Amino acid sequence: MAGGYAAAASGIETVDECGLRYLMAMKQHEYLLLCLPIKQRMELKKNGIASSDIIWAQHSETETELLNAIPSLQKSNPTWEELRSLGIAWWLKNTSSLKICIEKIAKAAFQQNQDPMDSSLFYLALKKKNVLTHLFKTVRNQQMADFFMQDFNTDHWKKVAAKNAFVLMSKQRFQHAAAFFLLSGGLKDALQTILYKCNDLQLAMVVLRLYESDIDSQQSMLKDMLCREVFSQSVEEFEQMRGNLDDDSPLGYGASRDPYVRSMAYWIATLRTNLSDIFNFYSFLRKHPLVVRQRLADAGAQVGSTEQFLAVAKQLETLVTPSERRLYFRTAAEHMAHGCPMLALDVLSRLPKNISMVKDGSFRTLFMGQVSVTNPVADPVENSMDVDWSKPTNVISNDDLALEWSDDDNDDQFDEMEGKTSKDDTKSNEIDGVAHPNKIAKDGNHHTEGMSETPDVLAQHLKFVASLRILTEELSTLASGFEVDGGQLRYQLLIWLEKEVNVLQDLCDYRSTSDAQVDDSDEGFEPEDDADTSCSLHDAIRKDRTEIMAKLQFVRKRRKMADC
Repeated sequence: MAGGYAAAASGIETVDECGLRYLMAMKQHEYLLLCLPIKQRMELKKNGIASSDIIWAQHSETETELLNAIPSLQKSNPTWEELRSLGIAWWLKNTSSLKICIEKIAKAAFQQNQDPMDSSLFYLALKKKNVLTHLFKTVRNQQMADFFMQDFNTDHWKKVAAKNAFVLMSKQRFQHAAAFFLLSGGLKDALQTILYKCNDLQLAMVVLRLYESDIDSQQSMLKDMLCREVFSQSVEEFEQMRGNLDDDSPLGYGASRDPYVRSMAYWIATLRTNLSDIFNFYSFLRKHPLVVRQRLADAGAQVGSTEQFLAVAKQLETLVTPSERRLYFRTAAEHMAHGCPMLALDVLSRLPKNISMVKDGSFRTLFMGQVSVTNPVADPVENSMDVDWSKPTNVISNDDLALEWSDDDNDDQFDEMEGKTSKDDTKSNEIDGVAHPNKIAKDGNHHTEGMSETPDVLAQHLKFVASLRILTEELSTLASGFEVDGGQLRYQLLIWLEKEVNVLQDLCDYRSTSDAQVDDSDEGFEPEDDADTSCSLHDAIRKDRTEIMAKLQFVRKRRKMADC
């Protein structure tokens, strides 16, 4: 046990608060499995970790660290019963990590009894039928190896696999029957067998996530299964009851009585649909004055005036954490997938043009360089209840007025004295916990320059894609909107192109080298009064054509005169 605790403590600094709560519950569960009597130990092993502890892992952002802390995965001999007791289907959201775990479980299941059928459900959920064929050859079962070598995309072999599944169900081998249902392509039959014969909701969730590759179909089936098995409702009833806070109706007959299980199922069923709502609420909260003040208090910083507070709040808007940036991109991608490029463009426009990211929880170091700390030795405020919300933001320091009269001092000495006095005032303000607004702006620029500020190429690319979708929609309706002659339509097209290029330059910050050279050459150039600076592109082209035609006529007249 000492070695296990030492290994877990090495990465404890990277686990967030929710993950730490789950990690402590998991370690307590492992300790009780070693200390309790056999009867209580078997009961605890069957029930697993309480759902009130599993829900902390579901809301943790460090699931990779939690996965690495599971001892059975480190020893490469995990069983599905162990991972199910840890609630891995509820909190492991990364599909790639889930595939790695199931591959380890399948390998350990085969090595335990040297029976490929024990690992058939996991390998077929991963769509690795050829691995099963190789395993049957390894154990010298040529009949089963020849059977799995067949093409189960044909109707004949699908019927054969389904018949074998029903035969296995009659023999009470439900997990093997579910595997043969997957072999025949009957995902729903396999899920029904796992749910009602094996009574394993987590295994059904895992098989569905691994076998169904279409995200939309996967989410639809998962939502339907959770509504039916956890809430005992249909999807239509679930959508009607969702968000109704005044409903006190009792639960259905088959609904889960565990409130934490219902909470986790509700979170999974509504997470994708509520992504835009989460973004709107979070973007409102991160700019709220109370939230900004709490972040300053957590960083141990104290501003002296409202002017300084607004300056720091404005600078906070230009700094995003990696998780915040990921939320912006996921929301924009969700809007693009639903055919709303205008909403995606609005979300991406809220991101700063340059990448100025800070790590999660590193605002303390940032504010220590910007705003002076009232008491450098004191610990930062750990709770929002510890903040004195009634304390005014305007802090006026009473400085003694000291006047020195000297007629012999010249102007240079007076300037030096004035500079020295300003430095002393700045030092006294820093001691009192009041930083000058100019100093905050200067230090903020210094720290912003210190961080890597490179153009956000990914955000610009997504803006460009969203803009192109909007432009193509406008272009498709341009011809139907102007049912006129070709010349007039060409005139409207040129005006539209001119406006759209300006929009692309403003949104995506695109500038060509020729534009930059023109901007540099036009510095200090004053146009003439009679020049038409507001000339449109169509008028300019028409004017050029008129000049070309006049020159051609002049050349023709000269040729006629020369011939004469």
